[in-house]
Amino acid sequence: MLMVPGEWTESELAYQARQVASALVHNASFNCIGAQILVTAAEWPQRQAFLNALKAQLQGIPSRPAYYPGAIARYESFLADYPQATILSPAGEGTIPWTLIEGLTPTANPRIFREEVFCGLLAEVQLPVNDAPTYLATAVTFVNERLWGTLGCSLIIDPRTEASHAEALERAIAQLRYGSIAINAWVSLAYGLGCTPWGAFPGHRPAAIGSGVGVVHNSFLFDYPEKAVVRVPFQLPVTPPWFYGHRTLPQLAQAVMDIYAGGNPLAWLSLLTAALRG
Repeated sequence: MLMVPGEWTESELAYQARQVASALVHNASFNCIGAQILVTAAEWPQRQAFLNALKAQLQGIPSRPAYYPGAIARYESFLADYPQATILSPAGEGTIPWTLIEGLTPTANPRIFREEVFCGLLAEVQLPVNDAPTYLATAVTFVNERLWGTLGCSLIIDPRTEASHAEALERAIAQLRYGSIAINAWVSLAYGLGCTPWGAFPGHRPAAIGSGVGVVHNSFLFDYPEKAVVRVPFQLPVTPPWFYGHRTLPQLAQAVMDIYAGGNPLAWLSLLTAALRG
């Protein structure tokens, strides 16, 4: 997840901290698109305030059962490699606590750059930059060249910074080698929409399969799609359904199923009501 430096309000800091936390904790982080690397600017004045807000969010979320085979052993091996990691939630029996590794550099121990953690551990990498255009150019090079995997990438940028540096943002989107890119959202949204192509960035082959070949979904039947780009406002007025703690998610999901199953127009009213009450 790329965090473009800008001047954020307290409300925006809290909102984006909840977004990053949600991308980590969903399904206990046993997701192919779960958050693993958070890329910040070392000289972003609000970097520490954002990390504090993120840690506060994770401290308030109960640990979840580590049901995926081998998850606990894998988590413990990463802790051994990164002893500076901060454990943010109680570790109950059979669970993995939410854990944050702060302050890695692009030349740090590369294991977490090249191997999928697939559990509730998030690493922050700080780039030695202080302005948005330099950050975007540096971050694109870092994630394209140093990180394993090409499935999806989130890019978080406030509207003031985007307006001031629109050309740099569009250049970054064009240069990112990922099959799905979400602006101001967890990239799983690109999967959940269904109409957007979902798959790795083109170029993998059987001898070096990487994140795979081909796409699923793609209901518009685009030939040979390179990437899907989804844009979301920086801060929505309602709680997005992918956020942890959404209060009416069961009702929202039921309304979506009712729409798909029967096309009942009243289901749209249920969907709207559940969304606004989240």
